[in-house]
Amino acid sequence: MKKSYIFTGVIAIAFVIGVALGPVLNWNVLAAEANDASSISVSGQYSIEVSPDIAYVTMAVETKEKVAKDAQTKNAQNMQNVYKKLKEIGIPEKDIKTTNYRIYPNYNWTEAQGQVLTGYTVSNQINIQTKDLTKVSSILDLTVIEGINRVSSVSFGLSDEVRTREYNNALKEAVKSAQSKAEAIASVHGIKLDKPFQIVEGGDTNYSYRVYAEMDMANSKEMASTPISPGDVKVNASVQVVYRYK
Repeated sequence: MKKSYIFTGVIAIAFVIGVALGPVLNWNVLAAEANDASSISVSGQYSIEVSPDIAYVTMAVETKEKVAKDAQTKNAQNMQNVYKKLKEIGIPEKDIKTTNYRIYPNYNWTEAQGQVLTGYTVSNQINIQTKDLTKVSSILDLTVIEGINRVSSVSFGLSDEVRTREYNNALKEAVKSAQSKAEAIASVHGIKLDKPFQIVEGGDTNYSYRVYAEMDMANSKEMASTPISPGDVKVNASVQVVYRYK
C-alpha cells in the first residue's frame, strides 16, 4: 500500500511540474524555432518639404526709467497699444501669450564711485501666433510703432493637423523605402520575402522650423515694410523593418 501511495505521489508531482513548466517549455520551442529563422533588417527614411501654415513671433517691449514704477507704467501703456494694434489687424487676444516679464536694475560703473544705480528696465515679452502668414510683416511693422523694440524670433511651422497628416504620409514612404532596400538585398541571394515580421517606428515626429534670428527694432520705426519669406519646412519619418525567411 505504501508503494502505491508513493507511485501516485510521483505521478501527481510530475503532473504539476508539467502544468507549470509546459508554457515555458513550449515558449523555448518557439524561441528555438524563431532563432532558426534567418532575417533581413533594414531601415527606411523619408522627408517631405511642406509649406508652413502657422507663424510664431516672439517680441518684447523694453522701457527704461530712473524709477521702477515709471518704467513699469510706461511699459504697460506701450503694451496696451501693441495689443490694440494687433487686434486691429485681426490677431485675437487668445493668440497672444506673455512668455516673460522682468524688472531689473541698471548700473553704471565709474572709477570714482564704483557701481552706481542709474535706473530700471522693464521687459514684457509676448508670443504671437497666426495662421495668416501674410500678417507677419504687419505684426512687425505696426507693433514697432507702438513700442515693440525687441523681436526675439520669427518662426514658421505646421499646425498639429497638418503636421500629423504629413508625418503619416512620410511614414508610408519610409516603409516603402525599407521594403525596396530589403528586396534589393534579397534579390542577390534569390530570397523570397514574406510580409514584414516586425515594423518599428523611428520615433516622435521630427520636423524643422524655419526661424529668423533676433532683430533689434529700436531704431527701425522709419524702415520700409519688413520682408518675410517663410520658405518650406521638412517633415521627417523613419522606420526599422525586419523580414524573416527560412
